[in-house]
Amino acid sequence: MNAEARSQVHQALLSRCHAIADHWYQAIARTSHVPHSAAKVRQRLIELTKQTIALLFTEPFERGQAQAIGALLAGFHYTEPEALGRTQEVLDDASPSGLYRLGLWESIRSRSRRTT
Repeated sequence: MNAEARSQVHQALLSRCHAIADHWYQAIARTSHVPHSAAKVRQRLIELTKQTIALLFTEPFERGQAQAIGALLAGFHYTEPEALGRTQEVLDDASPSGLYRLGLWESIRSRSRRTT
């Protein structure tokens, strides 16, 4: 993927940050008992989503940052296998390959063609 395409995908993901975080919350909300309000969990997931998006575009990939994101989620008491599995599904859907699989990649590409 060239630099322009990477930038467009990055911006597309950032524009969907709140939607991704909301999807993530819906996916894990009932998997674990947590001592935090829904609003606090959603806010934390927005932060983790932003960190994850940034990590996707970091070269080289920084495994330590990925582990830190996982540790923050665990620190919020989402440690059940179901919560972790659903987290992987949500983040995979939000990845560039997930965007392609969900049919969103072509809309990003068509937008980039209109702007060039």
